[in-house]
Amino acid sequence: MPSKLSVGLSVGQGQTSGFGKSAWTDVKPTGRDLARIPAVLKHRQPMVIEHLSALTPRAIQTLTGLLTNKSGYIRLEAAKDILNRTGVGAARDGAIPLLF
Repeated sequence: MPSKLSVGLSVGQGQTSGFGKSAWTDVKPTGRDLARIPAVLKHRQPMVIEHLSALTPRAIQTLTGLLTNKSGYIRLEAAKDILNRTGVGAARDGAIPLLF
């Protein structure tokens, strides 16, 4: 019986993989397989949040820099993105957005 990690990777009874007998029987789980396990997800979540939080100032600087771009379209999209992310320019549920 295949383990939870190798489901979908093993060759069924009577089938051959074409790569030799041990090609599918000795498959080790990959990072992608491990990342789907709930316990691993629970352990990784704080690290991912910390990493994304560390990138936030840089992302804000990038958006701020786009506000002075030569292209009017890019300036407009950057401004809309900033307003939508702060909730100022985003109309939700048919409400009129509050602009200062």
